[in-house]
Amino acid sequence: MSESGSVSGTSFGGGSLTLRQHKGLTPERWDSFPFYQQLLMIANELNRARHWIEYSDSEESRLCLERALELIVLTILTLRDRTRLRELLIAKEYLCYLHSSGSDTRATTDLMHAVVSLDPRAFNMLTPP
Repeated sequence: MSESGSVSGTSFGGGSLTLRQHKGLTPERWDSFPFYQQLLMIANELNRARHWIEYSDSEESRLCLERALELIVLTILTLRDRTRLRELLIAKEYLCYLHSSGSDTRATTDLMHAVVSLDPRAFNMLTPP
């Protein structure tokens, strides 16, 4: 990855990354997916969270948001093209806010759309012409 850190196992930049929801997912494995697929997998977790919010299952929606957060962090850590770093960091902060404040379907849907809009391929797969 870079001089300051590697993406080997659970360490990155001298720190450690412990995944609670995606225990078997390594940064190397996540990095093997194209950026648009990473965004779609994050959006999938947000869509699941939205579903559980609609059914008033706060525990399941919280777990979905945690999985989405783990995936966004992995995406940030393995990002090669830094042009989308700012947007991903903003999405991560907003996701943390949703997780801590109790999310709603509108905010979760808006975040899902914002995430997929970071790549035209991801966006086009969810919003056909």
